[in-house]
Amino acid sequence: MRGLHGGLLLGGLAVSIGWAQKESDLPRFHIQLPSAPGAKRAEVAYKISAGEFYAYLLPPDPNKVERDCHYEEEPHGLEHPGVSRLVCKPQANPPFVIDASVRGTVADRVQAVVFIPGCETNTLDVSIHGKSEIRKVTCVPLPHWTLKGQIVDPGIPKKGSLKVDVTYRANWVGRYFEVGQEQPNVFNRPLIEFDVVSVTLPKNRSFSVELPILARDPGEQSSEPDDRGELFFTLRNGDTGAILGILRPDKFATSSGGLELRTEYPEEMQFVLEH
Repeated sequence: MRGLHGGLLLGGLAVSIGWAQKESDLPRFHIQLPSAPGAKRAEVAYKISAGEFYAYLLPPDPNKVERDCHYEEEPHGLEHPGVSRLVCKPQANPPFVIDASVRGTVADRVQAVVFIPGCETNTLDVSIHGKSEIRKVTCVPLPHWTLKGQIVDPGIPKKGSLKVDVTYRANWVGRYFEVGQEQPNVFNRPLIEFDVVSVTLPKNRSFSVELPILARDPGEQSSEPDDRGELFFTLRNGDTGAILGILRPDKFATSSGGLELRTEYPEEMQFVLEH
């Protein structure tokens, strides 16, 4: 997934010692999306805790609603704890459906963060008592600002279609999902990124985008300074989708090349390509 970095990450033994049931008997967790314009591009990151097992996943699609999906598995595969990247975006507003189990072991708890572009994030923490649960999320609009950017790097290709993807790296979500105990070769804190917007880059290499003021999001406001999020600007080939590099802003750049979340920004900003 370009926006959400998560995947199947298992902790504990390879054989369940918890309460296991047949797949048809396992509970599910339904997340009902609101009727908001951005809900069609909603993304859900979640963690399932089931006894000694835990997993970070994106919801399956038992309703077979057509979705724009991409899946990429890292080299470790499922035999060893590793990282996968997935994204599924619904074309309508059906509920996200989560199988509340890990390898046949019923979940004790499901934690989820729902990102709807332009809205405050919704954080869910639900105890599972052997039965399916449903929760509704809402869209509380965030204030917006207009970013006017100019790429000043002479190395930018002068021919072909180019796009700028803006993603929100929600570091506080990774902390929310973090597993308390360290285990060898187990990734216990996922890196979560959500897609915000994508725009075509004109020939003059300037662009303008409407962005939510994520510094006003409750998740950001309640997080520790080290867990604050950041915006990332990625330049890619509009025809092939190939990533050309990260666009580093000339002001308020983070150590990883993103843009610091603030309530106010300059009217115009310049960006340089980092390969």
